[in-house]
Amino acid sequence: MNQSTMRKYQIFRSLSFFVLIFAGTTVNAATWNIEDYTLNQEDLLDGDIQTFEKDFSSGEKEGEKKGVMGVILIKAPYEKVWGVISDWEKQSEFVPGVDYFKVKHIFSGGDGEAWRSIVEGKLDIPFISLSYTLDTNFDKAAGTMVWNMLSPEEIKKYQQQKIDVKVADENRLKNVEGFGKIKAYDEKNTIYYYAPIVETSVSLPGFVESAITNVSLSKYLHAIKERAEEK
Repeated sequence: MNQSTMRKYQIFRSLSFFVLIFAGTTVNAATWNIEDYTLNQEDLLDGDIQTFEKDFSSGEKEGEKKGVMGVILIKAPYEKVWGVISDWEKQSEFVPGVDYFKVKHIFSGGDGEAWRSIVEGKLDIPFISLSYTLDTNFDKAAGTMVWNMLSPEEIKKYQQQKIDVKVADENRLKNVEGFGKIKAYDEKNTIYYYAPIVETSVSLPGFVESAITNVSLSKYLHAIKERAEEK
């Protein structure tokens, strides 16, 4: 492992736990502005994940609540990458730790370019599984995906409308949200920005947090890259 790779690995290890936001705060991951972050071009072209930290704190305890965004270059055109990242139901086939995603409802008014849907998901990793239902928004032209976990009140409202939605594992899971964005690097390559947040209601052992972090960011990004780069 060369010095550059070792440095990136150490940075990733030191920041990665921020994907797990401590219980007690809901963070809007969509507030990330990718233009605020300068990418290392050498690392980008090597296909390595670059990570960036964001402070979501409010009030006196600055630095208490943080998130992390992973960025990777995918050697595939924009159109192909969008097809991979936006088809959540297929991700259980190739993303480690994703048991399933199921589209439960698609809101009217959308089309193949932009749409909003309710998606049920489940992470299944060693020692823990987490189920949740997300309100998701997709915009192909902007290259963006934004998702937020439905609150118990929202779930009740949809159930009253005969929309099949599932209550999250509330005893362990407080919030799931995030955003993804792709940006054309050139005609054949695409940059993917990805910022997931999983907020637990209770403290978890360190090895469980590490497993969720690995699935939520590192393994996910590498799996998306590998699938999009398939011939």
